Amino acid sequence: MKPTREYYLPLDAKLHLKDEFSTAVIYRYERNGNLIGMAFRGKSQKPAWHYRFKSAEAQQQYEQNFLQSVREAEEQKRKMSEQKNALHTLKEGDILYSSWGWEQTNIDFFQIIAVKSKTLTLQEIGATSVETTGWASDRVIADPTIKIGVEFKKRADGFNQVTLDRCRTATRYDGKPLHRSWYA
Repeated sequence: MKPTREYYLPLDAKLHLKDEFSTAVIYRYERNGNLIGMAFRGKSQKPAWHYRFKSAEAQQQYEQNFLQSVREAEEQKRKMSEQKNALHTLKEGDILYSSWGWEQTNIDFFQIIAVKSKTLTLQEIGATSVETTGWASDRVIADPTIKIGVEFKKRADGFNQVTLDRCRTATRYDGKPLHRSWYA
């Protein structure tokens, strides 16, 4: 069984503050004349910190910094979640690209065939080389006249991104040539 918060709290620790603007909770206690504080955030069972302070002012300043940090992190997390769950702005005809690879750079292009709420119907399309940049590398642009495979459906998020598989995420293509490399 995992230890709970109570496991980490000394018997003489008193709840000092339960923040109304975040999930932060701060406990205080004294031991041998030392001021000691312990804090938790979110659902965590282990303390975020557990420190001894030289003065009440130092303790108060540390606690305020901690509260501010937790509030900012939780606000950022909330905003990111809202944006991710928001409706994308992609439309039919837009082209997406994915740049991926290990020791080489693969570029895949996809054209949006249909849009239904967050679900996109995509068609992989080809690429045309516009410039050779060195041995086994060039710059490419999307070529919607070349169709690869069959249409498939994927969901888009509020960042206008589509997770294609575990190693590829596609985002809106701006029409500029992209670097690609390969091995012979």
